[in-house]
Amino acid sequence: MGNIIEFDLREIPHAKDEPAKAYFPVASNIRTATTEDICKEINRATTHTEADVKGVIEALKQVLVSHLKNGERVELEGIGTFSASIASEEPITRPDDKLTARGLYLDDVRFRAKRSLRAAIRQATFHRTQTPRKAVYEWTTDEIMAHLDRYMTEHGLQMLSRIDIQTATGYSRAMTRQWITKLMDLGLLKKLGTRHAPYYVIAGESSPQETVAQD
Repeated sequence: MGNIIEFDLREIPHAKDEPAKAYFPVASNIRTATTEDICKEINRATTHTEADVKGVIEALKQVLVSHLKNGERVELEGIGTFSASIASEEPITRPDDKLTARGLYLDDVRFRAKRSLRAAIRQATFHRTQTPRKAVYEWTTDEIMAHLDRYMTEHGLQMLSRIDIQTATGYSRAMTRQWITKLMDLGLLKKLGTRHAPYYVIAGESSPQETVAQD
């Protein structure tokens, strides 16, 4: 039996006083396969222990970081290519400014899947869900906080990165940042860490390191 992806339909954004003209499909299952899940599955499929697999994953992360910090791309055969994107703290208005480099930092990691990987995941069937979920853009503040709290509990986390919040809510990167700002303004999230490596905790909860982020 092939893989089955449950999906639901969402209305393409339109004016409130107009009927929906079209819909787009969205996966309805947002469960996250954790590192522990992956280690167990590889353990069952190979002779490697879960501890061995976890060690390799940790080593892979360290190697990725090393190459990405050197400005290199990292290509994993059959999987895809990782590359780091650069951002500037301030708008660059003078291309001849010799001090431009001091305001640069590595902003994010981009991933481009191999064609073979994209082809492999297309070998799935689809089934319309019988229990549709509310569209993420319709969630209330309380519902979003409930998702964050559940995500932290399921993954044993004491703090959240921007990617964690994005994964927990299903929002786009831009929408996630908008909601982070809104939740902080409402006093529901507290930003800690540093400007280049921020993390967030639910207001009222303690964190391993109470270092207030720089503005």
